[in-house]
Amino acid sequence: MGEDYTQIYVDGQWILPNSELLYTIRGAADEVVGSVPDCNETDVKSAIDASEKAFNSWFLTKKNDRLRYLTEINDAATNLLEAKFPYKSSRLKGLKPSAITIIGTPNQSIEEIMELAGPAMVKGFTITINPSNVAYLDAFKLAKIVNQSKLPPGVFNVISGALARDFIDFKYPTLSYVAKSKRAKAVDPNKGRPILNVKAFHNRIAYTEAAAFIKKGHGNPLSPSDVWETPEEFTSDYVWKMFEPHWQLEKSKPKPSLLKAVLRTLGPRWSFAIMFQAIFAVLSFANPIVLPYLIEYIQDPSQPLYIGFVYVAIIVVCGYIGSFMYYKGLYMSATVGLQLRILCIQLVYRKILVLGSTRSANSGQIVNLVANDAQFMADTIMPFTSGLVAPFQVAIAIGLLAIHIGPYCLIALAVVVVMFSVSFKLGQRFKGYRFAIQKFADQRLKLTNELIQGIRIVKFYAWETPFLNNILKARVVELNQVRKLGILRAVLILINSNTNTFIVALIFVFYAIVGKNQLTPPIAFAVLALMNVIKQPFFLLSFTVTLFQQYNVTIGRIMDFVMKPEVNSNRSLAKEVEISTFNLNPNNVVTIQQADFSWSNDPESLTLARVILEAGKGTLTCVVGAVGSGKSTLALAILGEVPMIRGYRDLKASAVSYVAQEAWIFNATLKENILYGLPYDSEKYHQVLHAAALGPDLQQLPDGDRTEIGERGINLSGGQKQRVSIARALYSDNEVFVMDDPFSAVDSHVGKHLFEEAVQKYLKGKTVILITNQLQNIPFANQVAIIKAGQLEDLGNYQDLMQRSETLQAMMKDFGAIEIKKKTPATDTRSKFKPAKSKVAIVIDRPKRDENKESGLVSWRIYQYYARSGKYSLLFVIVGCYSLFTTANVLSSWWLAEFTQGSYTNLGTGGFIGIYVMLTVVVAIFTFFSYFTFAFFSAEASRSLHEFIIKKVVRAPTGFFDVTPVGRIINRFAKELSSIDALLPIQMAQMFNSVFTILGVFAAIAFASPYLLLAVLVLIIFYLRFQVFYRHTSVELQRMEALSRAPIYSHLSETITGVATIRAYGKEDQFIRNISKKVDLNTSSLYGLRFCASWFGLVLDLAGGTLTLVVLLVIVLLRNYSPGSLQAGFAGIAITYLAGLTFILSNLNLQTVETETRMNSVERIKEYEKIPEELPYINESCRPPADWPTEGKLTFTDYSLAYRKSEKVLQNISCEISPKEKIGIVGRTGAGKSSLMIALFRMVEPCEGTIFIDGIDITSIGLFDLRSKLSIIPQEPTLFTGSVRYNLDPFNESNDKDIWTALEMVRLHNAISALPNKLDEIVSEGGGNFSVGERQLLCMARALLRK
Repeated sequence: MGEDYTQIYVDGQWILPNSELLYTIRGAADEVVGSVPDCNETDVKSAIDASEKAFNSWFLTKKNDRLRYLTEINDAATNLLEAKFPYKSSRLKGLKPSAITIIGTPNQSIEEIMELAGPAMVKGFTITINPSNVAYLDAFKLAKIVNQSKLPPGVFNVISGALARDFIDFKYPTLSYVAKSKRAKAVDPNKGRPILNVKAFHNRIAYTEAAAFIKKGHGNPLSPSDVWETPEEFTSDYVWKMFEPHWQLEKSKPKPSLLKAVLRTLGPRWSFAIMFQAIFAVLSFANPIVLPYLIEYIQDPSQPLYIGFVYVAIIVVCGYIGSFMYYKGLYMSATVGLQLRILCIQLVYRKILVLGSTRSANSGQIVNLVANDAQFMADTIMPFTSGLVAPFQVAIAIGLLAIHIGPYCLIALAVVVVMFSVSFKLGQRFKGYRFAIQKFADQRLKLTNELIQGIRIVKFYAWETPFLNNILKARVVELNQVRKLGILRAVLILINSNTNTFIVALIFVFYAIVGKNQLTPPIAFAVLALMNVIKQPFFLLSFTVTLFQQYNVTIGRIMDFVMKPEVNSNRSLAKEVEISTFNLNPNNVVTIQQADFSWSNDPESLTLARVILEAGKGTLTCVVGAVGSGKSTLALAILGEVPMIRGYRDLKASAVSYVAQEAWIFNATLKENILYGLPYDSEKYHQVLHAAALGPDLQQLPDGDRTEIGERGINLSGGQKQRVSIARALYSDNEVFVMDDPFSAVDSHVGKHLFEEAVQKYLKGKTVILITNQLQNIPFANQVAIIKAGQLEDLGNYQDLMQRSETLQAMMKDFGAIEIKKKTPATDTRSKFKPAKSKVAIVIDRPKRDENKESGLVSWRIYQYYARSGKYSLLFVIVGCYSLFTTANVLSSWWLAEFTQGSYTNLGTGGFIGIYVMLTVVVAIFTFFSYFTFAFFSAEASRSLHEFIIKKVVRAPTGFFDVTPVGRIINRFAKELSSIDALLPIQMAQMFNSVFTILGVFAAIAFASPYLLLAVLVLIIFYLRFQVFYRHTSVELQRMEALSRAPIYSHLSETITGVATIRAYGKEDQFIRNISKKVDLNTSSLYGLRFCASWFGLVLDLAGGTLTLVVLLVIVLLRNYSPGSLQAGFAGIAITYLAGLTFILSNLNLQTVETETRMNSVERIKEYEKIPEELPYINESCRPPADWPTEGKLTFTDYSLAYRKSEKVLQNISCEISPKEKIGIVGRTGAGKSSLMIALFRMVEPCEGTIFIDGIDITSIGLFDLRSKLSIIPQEPTLFTGSVRYNLDPFNESNDKDIWTALEMVRLHNAISALPNKLDEIVSEGGGNFSVGERQLLCMARALLRK
């Protein structure tokens, strides 16, 4: 044995030692095997060329032959190496491989890799797999295969060197490090990240592990692999298992309550949060209780020094303990919010999977429930929890007031009762506005979703303007409600933020003027301190009432959705009939007897009537009928998707392979779309590819069957999507197949192949219900069912029906056979296509699985952008109002200090109190105007940002939609805009308020003592530096949360579209697991954000407590060692404001971080500035005549088109098409047929040459002038929400006569005239209330109307 070396298998190529030999042998195909043993350099080159065609044969080869191939390839390569490098000949003699390293690629699954390595393992080779390039490596599969292989210890190593950071994929997390173990261990792909021990005492109390994490985020940009794995108690499975029993109990009641089920599930944890908040509330009164005694201590120099230290100790210790309690309560309420959000998403998603009909809820509403309603409750649960304690705090404050001022405390009670009553009434209106906003947001999102889903037809028909106007009108109505809500919020803030100052003013008036009591500094500042303590509770009290009203709306919306009728999942069902009256054949797999079906579940509005259908095991039943007759409804009725009014339905199959008329493709690889969660079987898989005619397509796709397919199969042709759907059904190997016109989107020769290879051969012995318009196939069926006008007209074998059914005879006469007459081609030198120089596969850009993420802090340019969107003039007014109310507030405190010190005695008590009340009124007025102006500022910013992003999306080229998932775009219009509308204005207003309040505190403390101001400045510097330290991590976590949120919406949208297919295959559990993984990944970022925020807030509070300690010690020492330097009144101001300063500074930091977090939504909208735009819509300098084109002459001149710069899909086409000629364009899939249509409509601009229509270069005119003059009937029919008239003529350019004429031409006149509202009949979302055939005919009528 010579020296060992390693062979490397990369992307189907064997690479020899140190890459010294560049020759590779791909696949070792059958025709190469014979020559390999005596292989020379020429043979190797031939092997390389031949194996290009036969690569797939490698995986079809018997496993026992593969080791022989390895040996033969090695021998040939060794000989070749000796010939190439003779000077190394002595070292290579007898060289044999003892180790093989396999580097996987997207073209290989782990099963394929293991099949390849299997024979080598048996011979004792050491196998090493480097998964750094394996896009979809499944750790569980790998571990399972390795453990089952019973390899000796140490043989199998898994290395993951390059996995660390560069390969982060939200949808398919990769394998974690497993090194040199006796057995490979299963590693959860959702894990492999740091684990946070949430039950550790130090994390329960002080969240200490957040410090290291924040430090890491401050130094380097974070990636998802750095974030803690989601704790078990916040995973979807855990939360649902807690909730489900309570929900099932409620559903069994006559009037189920979602709120009760939620409270039973989350109530215990929430009660602890409330308890911690209550403890904090009690401890927060330490300052106002001790303050009068401390002021008396300052005034009385006879008291010993240690008494002052005791007072300081009480205030500081209570403050420290209160901080721990406060943030523990916030943390627990935040985690309750996370669980509530998870619960709502699970509830909504699971309801989608059993929803009786997706027509009963539009996609905009469903997305809004998840994006806004569930998120709203999670975001607001913390202040709501604090607000529940507010009445308790107010009660304690009034009790303490009674100690100081006696019966005058009733003034405070009266004001609280009045203000609360007013707030409650306003909260009712708040509820109404909130409900209206959600309703209009649903409508806007529905319109936006339809626009994005149908963007191609919108652009083909140049309908951007009417669609844009509809969305903008819906947005105006929505923002009117947002603005009213902002004004109402300003009134509520006026009431709540000034209630304490009103109480103080009234108490002073009645206590000092009416009661003629002396207002001493201890009493004055005790009252002031108590009112400052409950200032936040006053605000929260009203806010909680408002939130309670909004929660009612939100829970009501979710409840309305989850209580919608569900599909009847029983495979056997009888209604209003006696089964015994039917002569049932027990061998039948599908049985329908005397059944009536109705989409509306209304006996008076039947969709199918008196259906009788039986299908035995192994039979082929073809269903035929005219467009709109009810064929697709019958297919769905068999599956149980259509409500059965009466009759008997029986389906003897737990799962059915269903091929929908509109192929449903989900965002995954092509292979995953076919396997659909089933284990990979190589032989079976390749047989399915052959039967579904997908082999040639895999050669054209960039990564073969590992090509990532975009949402709705955006980067596949219509025929390819349908064949993938067929392949999925074939691979499932179920006993019953329901195929709804599966050949409609494929070429005739492909349809023939599919029928023969898939239906007749592969599905032989299976029960097949085939709905088809390909009448040439029905003679091969065991039985044929004829549907006519919603009834099953006849059922029997083909021969009998041809004898007795006039309907079938007419159909076969008109459409049953196509006679192809050969014509001698006319000599025509005008039209000549220049053939392409090389074969080119048409490839659309791959979908972007990972979204771009900014790093670092949110730039000041984003804040400027938001301010500019809201108008600088309004911002200046806001700043002015805040400045004035802060000045008045500080002056009122200074005036109170002067009064209690006995200054300005000539004004008298009445004069002093009058000025104090006047300053209080000024504060209230400017408080209102600041928030009032903010309502208009934020609404204007929201309007501007929405208008910007919707226009950018509408003007984006179609290539943008090819590579960008719909959920990612909708995320901007749902969650991000909702955050900008509702949450960002509140956070910014509170941040402004805190900033100006702190400036006021500076001034107030400066009045007391410059020394104290110095200490405060030190604290401010610490806070600012600490904030910067934290913000990096906070913003990164928020960005990751936003990025991981989009896949949830995409998956939601996919599920809504394909729910019938999911249910037919019985894949509900699989899709629940998928959404759970996505939600858990998103929750990990949200949880990390909450955990770090708790640590950050606690540290700030403790720092503030330390400042309080220092300042109080300074006051005590000044009182003792410098008695004349500090007056009691100003000391009272300092202590009162200092008590609030810590809270304000902590709030300011949290509000700043939260504002920056919300500003991330603005940043994500501004990102769409980078979207490329199509060329001008209208070119004013070159507009065609109004009647252009008059003839219709087309001339292609050296025209070339490329989707990518390096790949031309149309090459140097030159031809001329004369007016009124009818041209048929033929070619196999990927030849470029659709690209010619794209070229005519300039969906992609040419890279060379041009096209002339009636002598006008189409590249010289605007896109509107071009597209509005052309008509197209799309391969996939697209209808929009609105009337039939709107779908046919959105510009109102045609009269009713023209519209009816067009409908008559496509044979829809009778169908539309039979509708209750005729042309004004509403088309449901996606055209769901019309059959696919009727939709296609409506699209034809739409094209005919464009003259």
